[in-house]
Amino acid sequence: MYSYLECWTELGSTNIRLLVYTYDIVIVADDVGIMQNMIHNLDKYCKMWNFEVNLNKSEIMIFRNRGKM
Repeated sequence: MYSYLECWTELGSTNIRLLVYTYDIVIVADDVGIMQNMIHNLDKYCKMWNFEVNLNKSEIMIFRNRGKM
């Protein structure tokens, strides 16, 4: 799945695409377009392997330094 998402975010000198723990994943992006592309690629990956994303347990979180959106 790591190489399938194609994009990444830099955190210091480290490139991060996703964080994985057992059945959970966190997709990391610093741009809305990149995040949308990664979600689209995750959808394709899930369909290819007959995985299902539980949308009731899914969230999008935005972290900013510039105050409220």
